[in-house]
Amino acid sequence: MDIVSVALKRYSTKAFDATKKLTAGEAEQLKTLLQYSPSSTNSQPWHFIVASTDEGKARVAKAASGTYVFNERKILDASHVVVFCAKTAMDDAGCSAWWIRKRPMAVSPPRTQKPLTTRVALSLPICTAKS
Repeated sequence: MDIVSVALKRYSTKAFDATKKLTAGEAEQLKTLLQYSPSSTNSQPWHFIVASTDEGKARVAKAASGTYVFNERKILDASHVVVFCAKTAMDDAGCSAWWIRKRPMAVSPPRTQKPLTTRVALSLPICTAKS
């Protein structure tokens, strides 16, 4: 695959045909793609909310007020809307959970080493653990 030719064919959609919907299979592929999106140190500091019903899209569209009101129609007409929610900080429990996901077979550090969350904090910028 020539990545430049793919990039040259891309475009930003300005309007959606409300009668066209993703199939259930296409929606699942989208969710899988989001689930496996790469991140630094595999921290995956995000959550995705997918709205596909009229009610769900209307709830998301409420955020398109003021300066962003021009996006309301796009949100309401799209087949599916993905809201990206990013973690901006992680407490000790979150850092520990991240470490457990990253190193399922990891052994607890010897007592002479810094606590686990401190070591994780050194490698993961969003951790708020203190040494």
